[in-house]
Amino acid sequence: MFNDEVKAQLKEILAKINKKIIIMYFSEGNSENVNITKSMLEDLKEINSLINVEYYGLGEDIIKEYDIVENGTLLILNEDKVNKGVYYYGPPAGYEINSFVHSLLDFGGASEELPKELIEKIKKIDKDIDIKVFVGLGCPHCPGAVINAHTLAKYNPRIKGTMVEASSYIELSKKFNISSVPRIIINDGQGDLLGNQPLDVIIKTIENL
Repeated sequence: MFNDEVKAQLKEILAKINKKIIIMYFSEGNSENVNITKSMLEDLKEINSLINVEYYGLGEDIIKEYDIVENGTLLILNEDKVNKGVYYYGPPAGYEINSFVHSLLDFGGASEELPKELIEKIKKIDKDIDIKVFVGLGCPHCPGAVINAHTLAKYNPRIKGTMVEASSYIELSKKFNISSVPRIIINDGQGDLLGNQPLDVIIKTIENL
């Protein structure tokens, strides 16, 4: 999947990881997206031995435990397999490699902490929140929106953040009338934001639901 130049770059970046990461990938069939994702994951395993990949089918009981509802769902966990609500629907390829690398560094103990005041704001959210960020893999503004959704999920167990590759998940895109990306859909449309909005704006939208 990755050429030698990209592998070298990723090896240098991911060398900062100091904790075991587990990537769970749930899929069936042999679609292009499934094959692309599996190829990416196999490359990452070779690049850094702290990255572990587990493959599952959609007929296995474990899908209930991890709230898996879509084919091609990728989930990143820490070494204790604690679900922090960081999901990807579709391959984190194209520009989304940036949000994916950010998540790997985050779970691998190599990310920077947010300011304490912002963390406290996120932790005070006291309702179940589902954030879907619809993206295009050729969109340079989309990774920032995905990173914000995943950051919210990381700090609050009641929040789930999902990257949705819009062109691959047509039914979801139709459901929310996705025509531009990034589009941030909160709790199935109770909140609806267009563009790579700052964390404060997303938090304020959630607070007002």
